[in-house]
Amino acid sequence: MSGLFKVMLLFLVSSTLLLSQEDETLVDIGKIEHGGYGALAINFTNVKNDIGVMVGGYGGWLINHSFMIGGGGFGLANNIEAPTAAQPQGAKTTSEDLLYLKEGYGGLILEYIFNSSKLLHYNIQTLVGGGGVTYSLKNQYDVAEDKNSSFFVWEIGANAELNVVTYFRLCLGAKYRLVSGVEMVGLSDSDLSGANLALTFKFGSF
Repeated sequence: MSGLFKVMLLFLVSSTLLLSQEDETLVDIGKIEHGGYGALAINFTNVKNDIGVMVGGYGGWLINHSFMIGGGGFGLANNIEAPTAAQPQGAKTTSEDLLYLKEGYGGLILEYIFNSSKLLHYNIQTLVGGGGVTYSLKNQYDVAEDKNSSFFVWEIGANAELNVVTYFRLCLGAKYRLVSGVEMVGLSDSDLSGANLALTFKFGSF
C-alpha cells in the first residue's frame, strides 16, 4: 500500500508541475496592464488664413502605460468669416448678416507614450477620420447643399507630457492636420489644413 501511495503522490506532484508551466509562444508579451483616460484639448491652428481655436476631447483604452487606442473629436470654437465669394449678394457689413465658417472633425485616435513613469516625457499621436464644414449665420447652421461639405482628415503630432499628479497630466505639443475632399465656394483643402499648437489636459488611470 505504501508503494501505491508513493506512486499516487509522485503522479500528483508531476501533474501540478506540468499545469503550472506556461505555454511556449513565438512572442512573449508578458503581463498586460490596463488603464484609460479622457482628455480635454485646445488646438490653435490656421483656418482660411485666420487663427482658429479648435476645442474638443478624446479618450480611450491605455495598454501597459504606453499605447492608447480610442477616439475623439474637435470643433471650431471662434467665429471666422466665410470668404467674400461665399457671402450672399447685398450682404451688409454687420456681423448678423455675414456668413461664418463652422468646422468639426473626429475619428480614431492612436497614441504612444514614451517613459510614462518619468516626470517629464513625450508622446506621439495620430487621428484618422472625417469631418464637415459649413457656412452659416453666427448662431445658426446652414443646411443648404452648396454651403456644406464633408472631408477626410489625418492629423499627426508630438507632445511633451508632464505628470502633475497620479491622475492628471498636462501636455503641450504641435500637430499637423491634412484635410482632403472639401468642395465649397471660396474654400479649398489647404484652407483647412495646417499646423496646430496643442494644449491638452488628461485625466485618468495611467
